[in-house]
Amino acid sequence: YLKYDQYGNVEDQTVERYDKADNTAALIDYKVIHNDYGDALAARRGNATHTTINRYTSTTLLNRATRIDRQEIYNDPNTIDSRGNIVNQTVELYVTDKITGTEKLSRKTVIHNSDISNSGDSGNQEITTYSTDTNGNIIPKETSYQLITNRSFDSSHNVLNQMVLSYLDATKATLLDVQEVRNLSFDTRGNALEQRIATFSDINKTQLLDIKVIKNENLDAQGNAGKTTIWKYRAGSLDADVINYSNLIDVTVIETSSFDLRGNALNQTVKKYSDEAVSKLIETQG
Repeated sequence: YLKYDQYGNVEDQTVERYDKADNTAALIDYKVIHNDYGDALAARRGNATHTTINRYTSTTLLNRATRIDRQEIYNDPNTIDSRGNIVNQTVELYVTDKITGTEKLSRKTVIHNSDISNSGDSGNQEITTYSTDTNGNIIPKETSYQLITNRSFDSSHNVLNQMVLSYLDATKATLLDVQEVRNLSFDTRGNALEQRIATFSDINKTQLLDIKVIKNENLDAQGNAGKTTIWKYRAGSLDADVINYSNLIDVTVIETSSFDLRGNALNQTVKKYSDEAVSKLIETQG
């Protein structure tokens, strides 16, 4: 931590991430973070109005050649509520074009939070995502539009019970699917380790597509899972916080030995099994 404001909020900090905790560790990335606190009420809650995060592959040479990406987070000070919570937020991700060497906008996400609790947890979120063309210009048509209901949180502000409505666009004319999500456990960084997800094709949740039971293991410092096991079922039911399931379809085991700096899998093996015990292999990819 390099600098604080009058409320004890960090204005400037650097974060080094390594793949191990010993002297053989390799650097994952180096973050240089700057926070601006343009609203006093929000600052008292520790909420910045603008944050810039630059990620580098080096801790000493900080330039365009070593920069992985740059994230700009804008929290609209005109929409901060009476308790200092952020209502409207825009997140822009910039990456460097490997061919031209110029930095371009890669993705823009617009978030609207509502029904915010005294602890700062948002009960409802409206998330619109835009992609860009090859020149880094925003494509006007959104690529993703979701309405999220967060029903409950744990003491670390991790969502336990959630419903996600995914639409083709912001008109909400075409519903893609409805997901009921139950996050059962997390690691210390807030990454979900065990999940149950029921996916429906209709808003009333009468047409079940499938239920997935997911287990993530061997997570690295970036939150990438070295091993993910997905049990998929064709039947089940919702019982408040519990998702029941039956009639196994298959089990998929995804093992990834390496990721790039943006979390994309570089070396991966996918295996499918026909039994819950994961003993009867039926398919292998990778």
